[in-house]
Order: sequence, then structure tokens, then C-alpha cells
Amino acid sequence: MAHWIETGCAVRLSPLQTHLEAALRQLAGLRVTTYRQDRHGDSVFMVNVDAKVYRVLDAYEQHLALGDLSLQSMGQLLDSPSYRQRLVRDEQAFAEKCSSCEFLGACSGGFIHDSRTAVHPGKCPSAYACIQFIQRYIEEQGYGRDEILALLHQVSSEGEQAA
Repeated sequence: MAHWIETGCAVRLSPLQTHLEAALRQLAGLRVTTYRQDRHGDSVFMVNVDAKVYRVLDAYEQHLALGDLSLQSMGQLLDSPSYRQRLVRDEQAFAEKCSSCEFLGACSGGFIHDSRTAVHPGKCPSAYACIQFIQRYIEEQGYGRDEILALLHQVSSEGEQAA
């Protein structure tokens, strides 16, 4: 991570790019829209060769399949009790881990849906430790607000060009 930052973040590394942006926003006092699964929905689903559909977090866990694309439309799967149960689970995870996180606002909260294993108990399983490391590194390097904003602009611009 340190090498990537020191060399100008020229190569887009996902999700590290997003974590870096969150750390820089935190240091600069900037905020983004909070991602809420129940309002914003899912943009990626896993479809197994047997046509079973999963949310990424639940991939290949048979009991967590949303349904079967050979038997149901995607619209039916999104209207299903199974999908609604996953949204309730996500809302509970957000309330438990994100709602009191010091990075919420600088981080969108969307990473809570990526992993179930937390490095820091009670914190986001995937983003918290990385954002914390990056913030500490940036502070130790003595970056000022102007440098932080310039790096944030550079990283965000690189991401827009790569998208």
C-alpha cells in the first residue's frame, strides 16, 4: 500500500483505490453519500452454472441462493422473501458495524456487504483496517490538506479514466 501511494497510485487497485479515497476524504473532512442496500440495491449477482443466483457475499452457499434463473425472472428473485431477508440482514450489519464508525461519511458504508470476517471486532470486516492504515500512513508522511486534496483528485481522476 505504501509503495502504491508513494509511486502516485498510477495503477488502479480495487478496492484499495476506494479505501484510499475514503481515508483521504476523512482527513480532508469531505463526505460521500452513504450506501444503503435497501435503497440502492445490488449491482452484481453471482450466477452459478446450475442457474442459481446469489448475492456476492452469499456466493455458492446453497441455503442462501435467491432462486433459480431457469425457473424465475430476475424481477421475481428481487421481489422474493429470500432477497428481502438478505436486505434485512444487511441493514442489521450496517446498524451494528457502520452506524457508529468514525469513517462513515468518508466511507460510503458499502463495504459492509463484502465480507463476514472482521479483523477488528465490531468494525467493518473489509474496509476499516485498510482505511485506518492508510489514514495513519498519510498522517505519518506529513501530508497537508492541499496535498491530501491533490492526491484525492488524482486518485479520483485516475478512477474515472479507468472506468
